Amino acid sequence: MPPTYGEPVLIKGGDYWPEGFSFASVADKGTALAAEDAKKPDFEGTIAGVRLYSFAHALSDSAVDRKWCVVDRFVTADDVVINYVPPGTYANGPEYAGICLDGSVSFIQQDFTTKHGSFEVKFYYGEAAFGHDASADRIVEQAVDGTNAVVIKPLTEEGFGRGWVAEASGQGVFVVDGRNLPVSELTRILGGIKCSGC
Repeated sequence: MPPTYGEPVLIKGGDYWPEGFSFASVADKGTALAAEDAKKPDFEGTIAGVRLYSFAHALSDSAVDRKWCVVDRFVTADDVVINYVPPGTYANGPEYAGICLDGSVSFIQQDFTTKHGSFEVKFYYGEAAFGHDASADRIVEQAVDGTNAVVIKPLTEEGFGRGWVAEASGQGVFVVDGRNLPVSELTRILGGIKCSGC
């Protein structure tokens, strides 16, 4: 099991949503949009040097088979520096790495909770690729901190649902995988990531 803290640790106070914000109204709108998005095919293709594949096809994708190893153990890590987190963020545990049976590192990850949702910061070694379940309507290429990234927008502008931002590197791909975070926060997290060995 990945390492976790006994209780989440607050690392940044405050709230990224304005005072008096009504999550219930956004959730109603987002639920309707989710039903519409689910009727459309998941996008599969390459954006900003990152190959996107559907969760539905992950098990039948031979490239995904080559990408992933059987993780033998998890160890704490400190390779990835996260310079920005949204106000109201708790760390669920330390940064950790998944180690393959042959001793190589498959990925590095850290998990966070916010007052309204959660997010993970991940670095996958190998092919710059990851899975998702969004239609093409939600996917754009966008500059983040001077580098082109793929942005999979949440269902609403306010951030309802799941959204991703990702950036290819020479060694793999950085992915911020968020729930109930607007694109502005997802891209700020991605733009603040530094890694010497990635």
